[in-house]
Amino acid sequence: MHAHGVHALPVVDEQDQPLGILTSSDLVDALPATLPVHRVMTRAVVEVPPDADPEAAAQAMVNHRIHHLLVTDKGRLVGILSALDLLGLVRTQSKSRTRRK
Repeated sequence: MHAHGVHALPVVDEQDQPLGILTSSDLVDALPATLPVHRVMTRAVVEVPPDADPEAAAQAMVNHRIHHLLVTDKGRLVGILSALDLLGLVRTQSKSRTRRK
């Protein structure tokens, strides 16, 4: 995760159905390298559909006090949405409004 600059990895089964999420917070403690991911991952994940409203996604993050949502379509993982993704959207929209003035 560190080498690729990511803070969360979704964990899925053979059909790409979410089983959990492994975040940098799950790895704060020193863990044995042989410990299986399923022993440290967060199993309670929050999912949104690909066409979810960004405001609703942000509210879900606030409500659940999390930084990542799994994006699923018909039960299959299609992506991951982070709080940083939403901040980037806010920044882009802010710049767009500034240019229109």
